[in-house]
Amino acid sequence: MVKGVSKRVVVVKSPEGETFEQALFIVREETGSAEKSRAEVLREARRLAERCAQPAGRPPRGEWKDRLKAALAGAGVTGAAWLITALL
Repeated sequence: MVKGVSKRVVVVKSPEGETFEQALFIVREETGSAEKSRAEVLREARRLAERCAQPAGRPPRGEWKDRLKAALAGAGVTGAAWLITALL
């Protein structure tokens, strides 16, 4: 039970409706009616709903290079440590 709380909610209905009927967005209190019009708030809610519905794509370009560099650096450190212990 919630007492004394009033929130503005934007409901975006799904055109297909196979899995989800609608998405609910709770509007921030700082966003007053003077800042954004109703059409702007609905446009932003639809944009966010569409972005969330898109399938996950490839990782950002260059991310695999960073992972490869980290793996090679770790292998190099491990190899150097093994070489030092083998020579001593």
